[in-house]
Amino acid sequence: MSKKDLFLELQDPFKDFANKNFCSHKFKQAVYKQSANLFIEQKEYQAVIMAAGKGSRMNIDYPKTLYEFKYPSGNRSILSNTLNLINMLPQNVSKVFVIVREEDLPFFNKMQKNTNVEFITLSENQIKGTANCLLSVKEFLNKDLDILMFWGDLVLIPKSDVELSIDIHNLLENSLTFPTRYKLNPYVAFLRNRKGKINEIAHKNEGKNFRGWAEQDCSLFIFRYSLFSELAEFIDTQKILQSKESNEIDFVHFIPFLSYANKRICPLPISNDDYIYDINTNDSAIYAQKKLSKMSKSEFKKIYLNNQI
Repeated sequence: MSKKDLFLELQDPFKDFANKNFCSHKFKQAVYKQSANLFIEQKEYQAVIMAAGKGSRMNIDYPKTLYEFKYPSGNRSILSNTLNLINMLPQNVSKVFVIVREEDLPFFNKMQKNTNVEFITLSENQIKGTANCLLSVKEFLNKDLDILMFWGDLVLIPKSDVELSIDIHNLLENSLTFPTRYKLNPYVAFLRNRKGKINEIAHKNEGKNFRGWAEQDCSLFIFRYSLFSELAEFIDTQKILQSKESNEIDFVHFIPFLSYANKRICPLPISNDDYIYDINTNDSAIYAQKKLSKMSKSEFKKIYLNNQI
């Protein structure tokens, strides 16, 4: 299979399946097998962790990303677990940037001793949605390196999902690549048109409650630095469309904008929703901990730490 054939197949991954019959694991295995025979150039990356979220909805008085879980491999904060995941990747991630609120920086004192991690502070005026936050840190990033962007509330994602997403991003020379989970009634629904392009986002938090089968992101996006020019254009467009300047602009809405601009966007429905945990409320944190508590060390290693697809 050629790179072109693989990209076309990824544009319409659900064509041969009824909604409930699609299996992310089988699709993941197929993508891995098809890409294994193609040359994948090894590149250097930089990572950005968006950790400026407050913990108010979780009833905590410190940054949400520092919330601790009892993982089968030991107790760690969400941020520590993400940093550990990045360190375990076979791909070369030379620098990690953690985006935090200016007033929250003292909470991260111990972590600032890590020479590979740089903390970037944003003022309250700069924190107006994830799109604005990202654009605000552009000047700190290396323009020659693609970016792995993690949400700061990502509790768990299998390492193999991240690895395969990076490899496909390199192989197909995409502008933006991200793993997705195909599920019923997703909280954030990424909707494709007949050509397989993401053309609409239905976000429950914005009053758009999608009912049915659709993809949801996994709190990880891989993209080229060059997209910052389109990001600035997107934000300017959103400011014109929105009635209030103070409204937040979410990064996920940038994706349909890129699709309309004919950028090479590649959503990968390779993730099992049962294995992806991100939190935004105390109830979701309790649920994630219950799942983790039932998992043995060997099971945790098999699902989350192994290289095997």
